[in-house]
Amino acid sequence: RNATLEEIQSIVENEITTSKFKKVKKGNTFTLTSNVEMSAVSPNLKAIAVKKGSPSKKISFTYSEDGQLVLKASQKLKGYQLQIISDEKILKKLTL
Repeated sequence: RNATLEEIQSIVENEITTSKFKKVKKGNTFTLTSNVEMSAVSPNLKAIAVKKGSPSKKISFTYSEDGQLVLKASQKLKGYQLQIISDEKILKKLTL
């Protein structure tokens, strides 16, 4: 039997929650890569950068060839907290 969308979402959420992210600073950007291979691409995922007193900013992310989640953020976001969210639930918080 095939997994339902809810089951897949739950698996991916768990993978992100347990994943450790490696932060690499390159020029004007930060790249954060998960150490866990994602089982699927969840359409409910989004990433934002938040900082007290500033409007939150949407962060773009992709998947590497080996299925790891890769977030790219501008260095202007230093001091922001990066949040990976699924359906309003915060899965991971990373400080830039």
